[in-house]
Amino acid sequence: MRKTANVVEEAQILKAFLDEATRSLHISLQNCAILCPTKHGGMLLVQLLKELGIEATFQAGRDSDVSAPGVKVLTLHASKGLEFPIVALAGFHQSQYIQVREHLSVGEREEKLALERRVLFVGMTRAMKTLLVLVPAETHSTLFTGFDPPYWNVGCEKKDKDS
Repeated sequence: MRKTANVVEEAQILKAFLDEATRSLHISLQNCAILCPTKHGGMLLVQLLKELGIEATFQAGRDSDVSAPGVKVLTLHASKGLEFPIVALAGFHQSQYIQVREHLSVGEREEKLALERRVLFVGMTRAMKTLLVLVPAETHSTLFTGFDPPYWNVGCEKKDKDS
C-alpha cells in the first residue's frame, strides 16, 4: 500500500509498479489491471498513464475485453469474476470512498463502511500474483486504516531530492 499526494503522483507510481512487476514476473501489460472506484477516476488514470507511455484502456463492465492489449482499467464493481496476475487499486482521490460522512448516523456510517470494505476486498482478491493499493495521503476515511503491518507494506513513496 502506498499513499499518494495527488493523481499525477499516483500515475507515476503506477507506471513504476507496472514496469517493475511486468519485468520481474515476465508478464506483459496485457495481463495487468487497475481497478478504480469510479468510471471518471479510471478514465483520468488512463489519460495520465498514456501521457507516461503506458498503453491503457478503460473498459466498462460488460464490454470488458481481457484479451485487449495494454493495461485494463475497470471499476471495482466491474472486476467481479475477473482475475489478473498484476492488479493495482487506485483512483480514490476524487471518489466518495475518501469522504467522511458526518451527516449519517453512526449505524449508517458503519453500514456504508462495511459495504465499501467488501467492494475493496473484491478488488484486492482479483490479484493472482501481486497487488498495489494506492490511497490518498490526506484521507480521513477509516476504510484505509487497519492494514496489519506483518501482512502489508504500508508507506509513502519518497522522492529523491535531486529528481
